[in-house]
Amino acid sequence: LSIAKVQSALLAELPESQQPVATAFIFKTTYHGKEEVWGATAAHIAKGMGKKLTLIFYNGNTKIIVPAEVVQYGPNMISDLALLKLPEKLPAEIVPLPLAQIPSTRGEAFISGGYSGHHFVYTGKQHLQKDNSRFLRTDFSVPLKHRAGLCGAPLLNAQGEVTGIHCGSVWGSDIAYAANTGVLDYLLKAQHEGSADIPLVAGPLRL
Repeated sequence: LSIAKVQSALLAELPESQQPVATAFIFKTTYHGKEEVWGATAAHIAKGMGKKLTLIFYNGNTKIIVPAEVVQYGPNMISDLALLKLPEKLPAEIVPLPLAQIPSTRGEAFISGGYSGHHFVYTGKQHLQKDNSRFLRTDFSVPLKHRAGLCGAPLLNAQGEVTGIHCGSVWGSDIAYAANTGVLDYLLKAQHEGSADIPLVAGPLRL
């Protein structure tokens, strides 16, 4: 009830089994002292499905439908993140996830899961191999046939905090990449204030 199946609102008339599927999640944060709840997914998913999305949560066999609107994208080549605006009042069953405030360390273990082929897929443990402040690289043991649709899934640390958002894996390899959730702070600033500068970090350089 924190992770949703994502479908395009533009394709709502198609049978559910024929619609493309991806993953999103709900998170909570504080902006200028006020707690807020937003959604997030991978930017390439949001761009492919359109700005109007349908988030489907499952409480047992009961579907919970939440409309969402894409309001911010991370810059190309810097972050594969999209910020989703949600209705002001969400169903009480929905559980927003907290964002990690401390950078991950090499070898740290994560768990994750998302929707592939209209079924929830648990990815098993993933371990951080590299963090360049924009993307996390992890090991990834999910079979190739179950990978499609997992983009947008949250990576959770041992404290249950979101450290990254799955945005792809290497074909024929046990390597995956996730957008660093630290970029969400910049997207939130842009949403509230109209713009935000995202520093580009290259080794010791911060531009």
